[in-house]
Amino acid sequence: MHSISQVTEDEPFSSGTRLTDEADSYARLVTKEFKHFLCIKKMQTALNKLDIIIIAFFSDLSPSNCKNWNCKHM
Repeated sequence: MHSISQVTEDEPFSSGTRLTDEADSYARLVTKEFKHFLCIKKMQTALNKLDIIIIAFFSDLSPSNCKNWNCKHM
């Protein structure tokens, strides 16, 4: 059994299983989507605080358009 500091990315977890490429890709996607969600919530909160409610601004907040809102994670 390895200590945490001894385990490298290429080694299996202590249970003997490896994180598959598919699982790794999914984990990265979920992380990216969650950051996008937090970014949108931050923007909505900022707009609400300014009492600016412009529905058109929120008509397309897909991750592909997120960079238009200066999301730092994109």
